[in-house]
Amino acid sequence: SLAKGHAFTTWFNRYGREHPEWFNEMPDGTRRGDPFYFGGRADIISLCPSNHELIREVVRDWAETRAGRDNIINGNENDTAGKCCCAACLALDATGDDAGRRRLEESALRMTALIAMPCGVGLAVLARPIPALLFGYEGSMLNAAATLLRILGPASILYCFLVVTNALLQARGQVMAPFYHTLIGGAVYLLLCKVLVPISSLHIYGAALATASYSLLIPGLNLLAIRRGRAEAPRLLRQLWRPAAASLGMGVITWAIQRLSGTILLSLPAAAAVYAGLIFVLRAVTREDCELLPHGAAIARLLRLEPGADEKAIRPDGRD
Repeated sequence: SLAKGHAFTTWFNRYGREHPEWFNEMPDGTRRGDPFYFGGRADIISLCPSNHELIREVVRDWAETRAGRDNIINGNENDTAGKCCCAACLALDATGDDAGRRRLEESALRMTALIAMPCGVGLAVLARPIPALLFGYEGSMLNAAATLLRILGPASILYCFLVVTNALLQARGQVMAPFYHTLIGGAVYLLLCKVLVPISSLHIYGAALATASYSLLIPGLNLLAIRRGRAEAPRLLRQLWRPAAASLGMGVITWAIQRLSGTILLSLPAAAAVYAGLIFVLRAVTREDCELLPHGAAIARLLRLEPGADEKAIRPDGRD
């Protein structure tokens, strides 16, 4: 009921000592408020929704304290995310459909590639005209900006996969792996900056190279952890080769148009048109990808996309 507020703001103080199992288990195994969220305040701790005794206590508490003829049980959780990492709560996140989970993971990776790869390639290919157009750079300033874009453009692709693989690990229950990988990546980044930046021929480019290394290392560690997990890992090469081929083809044609025309006002729309055409020819977008988007079913019908082989195997009747 929207007429009621948060129901469990006093529960940790009331029951935390006697029934810590009713409250969220942190990744370190303790039952307490999240120290990184408002200092772990007791009034915004999340519950352990898989604990059946907690649910029974909620009903008992309502039956004993309800005023008059109040027939509504206030189940509004505290103002925080669900953070319980106990085995039972993590099991609630798993559907048991390993094939379905892998399809969703592959679709997430594929959609990331479809968006990130052309952007990164475009930044590298148009590394000079972009800062010249946007900021009016010339001479040595333009040369420096172009070199940085040629490094950081492809690095932006890797960073997008860093974010997505972090999410995949957390969805698989490997909630601490991204934290440890980030610590390792951060240490490598600082070390490379310490080594590369003082080199006279690099300076600021050394920091860009360190950023690119950081963006490569962490998703690499994430993918290794995914492959070592219990559930079957997504088929990475199968998902990425079409977006990669379309992006590289777009990059080559865009570079040629830019060299011939000398204006980004022509090469940029040409890049968009070429990429869209290659995506269509290579059939890089699937029906499942569209269904992850708002109004995705309508988009899939408009593009006349049929269910993929994996989807047909699970839905033999071909229904949406």
